[in-house]
Amino acid sequence: MPSIVAFKVAKNSASSSLASAINNSVGTLTVATGDGANFPATADGDFWVSIDSEIMLCTSRATDVLTVTRAQQGTSGAAHDAGAAVELRITAEAISEMQDEIKHGVLEGWVADDAQNPSLGTL
Repeated sequence: MPSIVAFKVAKNSASSSLASAINNSVGTLTVATGDGANFPATADGDFWVSIDSEIMLCTSRATDVLTVTRAQQGTSGAAHDAGAAVELRITAEAISEMQDEIKHGVLEGWVADDAQNPSLGTL
């Protein structure tokens, strides 16, 4: 049986701005008050977030605070000013993961027809 790829979580129009400046290595960032809800719940999985040209992996969201792993997908950690745009963007890696699965001809995922008894199926 092929392995199941856990794609990153997505949400339309997920964006905010930094509430305060961050240096090039801090592992948490705070978005504008009330904007944390614009981003996916990490209980559903991790998601990519970008500030300027830096891509980060968000592994936790608590209200307006995002816990991130910096400098992902070949980008470099950088300092970012308060007010900088924080956005969930589609990344080259996300597209490549989907293309690779399509090339293999088998997509599998959980069928959420019954939350108490989900079933795994081939799409």
